[in-house]
Amino acid sequence: MNALKAFFFILGAPDPEMNLIETMLRTLGLSYAYATHGSGNENSRVHAGVAYKTTGVVKPDGTKVNFLDIIQNKTHLHGGHPVEGVGLTTTALIECGIAGDDSPAPPDGIYRNKAGKPRIVIDHHRPGDPGYGLEPARYMEASSIGQLLLLLAKEGAMARYLPPEVREGIEALVHHDYAMMPSSYPEDPIYWWADPNVGGLQWIYSDDEWDGNVMGYWPRDEIRLAAAADHCLGAAYRGQCPGVDPDALEAWRIKTRAAFQGRDEVDVRRDVEAAKAALQEAPKFGGHPVADLRKVHLPELPEASARLGMGFISEVNTPDNRRKVVVQNAPEEFLRAFIAGEILPELTDRYGDPVRGFAGGYLPSD
Repeated sequence: MNALKAFFFILGAPDPEMNLIETMLRTLGLSYAYATHGSGNENSRVHAGVAYKTTGVVKPDGTKVNFLDIIQNKTHLHGGHPVEGVGLTTTALIECGIAGDDSPAPPDGIYRNKAGKPRIVIDHHRPGDPGYGLEPARYMEASSIGQLLLLLAKEGAMARYLPPEVREGIEALVHHDYAMMPSSYPEDPIYWWADPNVGGLQWIYSDDEWDGNVMGYWPRDEIRLAAAADHCLGAAYRGQCPGVDPDALEAWRIKTRAAFQGRDEVDVRRDVEAAKAALQEAPKFGGHPVADLRKVHLPELPEASARLGMGFISEVNTPDNRRKVVVQNAPEEFLRAFIAGEILPELTDRYGDPVRGFAGGYLPSD
């Protein structure tokens, strides 16, 4: 745990998965704050459209953190006070970026600011991010929540979550036929052991082969569902994420989205069913197998699209009053053409990941 006390986590836009990440950090007693955007009284928590244009940082209690110190990795606050003996802090950015300060991420996921100091990036949205472009089968290591767990496991931060029955009988785990999913990082093998008797996820870290050193524990099902939904929802519904049941995923998504929106689950499910019907009746966009719903507002359209496996293109208003075109669950070749500007060349700030199945861009302002 001591090594992780030198990390300061900055969280991007809120959503059910980010809320779970925050819960984990809070439970572990680790320091974190929210990325903000704007100036003065208009400086509020980032949304997806400005998550990589962070201009400030605020703690959950509303206390502002000295942003210059964060940029230069000079300070570490824990409980509102610098931690003695920690020295320079490593900032860990989770699905956000500092405005004008970061260059594209190198393959190792370590950004460096203008002063040359490192930042850890936990993300999968932009080229160069550790999880960008990884196929659905690698959803655990690709998702932001999986990357965070990887960091926690390597630092031993989750050891205290091992229940007594696992801690006392851990040697016996090796001799049982439990599902083991090795990480694709050969230098950092991480194994997930699904123990039906405990109902949890054991993270086991070793430099070579498993040596009985169990580094952490977290509820298995929710983590897998959150990781799959975070990285590749459509693929997860198609059964392409090992260990994720599509029906269980749908039930979890309805529950967490209802809680996030402060609504009843019945109402959210009704919206999903209405969006499914609209998808099936919508005209196709330019002859492509993509439903054209640009002129229709449908709550839960992305959820319905992922569940049906039907791509769509739509338009939405962003919190900063921009008009954004969104494409999800479309064929990979269509997404690549969209990102390259071949579909709607007038769009600006285009983004996306064809492997994960999404893309977007902004219409010019009038």
